[in-house]
Amino acid sequence: TVQTQKFSSAKEHCNQYVEKSLAGVVYDDWRLPTEAELLIIDHFQGVEGSVIDRVLAGDKYWAASKKVLSTNEESTWNGVEYHDGTIVDASDNESHYIRCIRTVKPDEPIVEDKE
Repeated sequence: TVQTQKFSSAKEHCNQYVEKSLAGVVYDDWRLPTEAELLIIDHFQGVEGSVIDRVLAGDKYWAASKKVLSTNEESTWNGVEYHDGTIVDASDNESHYIRCIRTVKPDEPIVEDKE
């Protein structure tokens, strides 16, 4: 998402989120990530050779637990320095970014989009 949201809106956004692949497969089982999932994404995103692209570019992201991942990025004179994030408490009136995820099922076929 490109704008911050309060927790209740973030949770509802993921519950209603739907994507359809170019092959016509509909994915409608999105949710807010757990704290552990956010920490894994944050740790491996952008690491050379990792399958996870940089997807958490904001400063704080909601977890399903209503806690927040603080990405701990800091600006340097030649760009941005990335540090592993930490989970912090949040209050109801705060707004943070969201990254909806879904669990791939073991029997789910991998569908490659073809252009």
